[in-house]
Amino acid sequence: MATITELKCPYCGKPLTSTEYDQAVYEFKKGAEEEYSEQKRKDIQDFEEQKKQLIEIYERRIETQNENNAHNLEEMKRYYRQQIEDLKNTYDEFAKQRQIDFDKLLDQRLAPYEEELYEKDLQIQELRNKQASFKEEVIEEAKASAQKEIDERDTQINRLKEKVDELGKQLSKTQSELRGDVGEVNLLKKIKDAFEGCGDIFTTPARGIPGGDIIQEIRTPTGQLLQTKIGYDNKEAETVTARDIEKGKRDKESLRTDYFFIVSQNLPKRDIKNGLCGEKEGILLAHPNIITEYARLIRKTIIDISKESATKQDRETKQAS
Repeated sequence: MATITELKCPYCGKPLTSTEYDQAVYEFKKGAEEEYSEQKRKDIQDFEEQKKQLIEIYERRIETQNENNAHNLEEMKRYYRQQIEDLKNTYDEFAKQRQIDFDKLLDQRLAPYEEELYEKDLQIQELRNKQASFKEEVIEEAKASAQKEIDERDTQINRLKEKVDELGKQLSKTQSELRGDVGEVNLLKKIKDAFEGCGDIFTTPARGIPGGDIIQEIRTPTGQLLQTKIGYDNKEAETVTARDIEKGKRDKESLRTDYFFIVSQNLPKRDIKNGLCGEKEGILLAHPNIITEYARLIRKTIIDISKESATKQDRETKQAS
């Protein structure tokens, strides 16, 4: 960065500040003008004195002239008038030249200081330009930094939003699973209470293992545990979907049974007109309000079929013997 030229006093050469320098130059001009004015006053005084002397000479000579010498008198008048006019012209030329010389001398004296002032103004303007450029750079850097922070913040917000959405999905899934678990517990209790004292065995396979939420193994009044089982799958969703039916079919096949229930409060209206019970693709559909009655009917049917099968087998055995 350029260094501002040092300003010096026009009188003594002492270093000055910009304000002090301007004041010194002003005082210098003022003093020069006062000196010129004083000299001009003296010149006018000298002119007036010479003019007065010429007039006095003229008047004395007029007084000494004979009244009859009119021609000489007029010549003398013209002569002295010309003398006064020449004196005035001489003074005017002298005053004009003095003014020119004064202005020239003043310009010569002030030229170095005017040059210093011009140089100083250039340096000040350069500093202002650099200051403006630096300010603009700082503003641009601040904007860039702020934009970077905003972008980083937006990125963090988006990441947090993704985490919140993921947690929301997990929470929704967990809540759904919890509702399903609660529904399974309630369904298990309801079925156990319905068949209390029958000796049936109820198991709940771990999640992901085929067979449904609840498996009921049936024990006959004679204490025999039948191979035919009843499977239950509890659904808390808004409706029973085709995927649920397909899963039920796989669980049914895994249990090797013809009796597999999907229990739901929202049975498909198109397939279950009464909204309480029915069948779809070999899967029994039942509302929780009637599941125990429906299960009793199925259990009785299984026991009756088992008895008929045993009776038929005994009869065949006797005939064979």
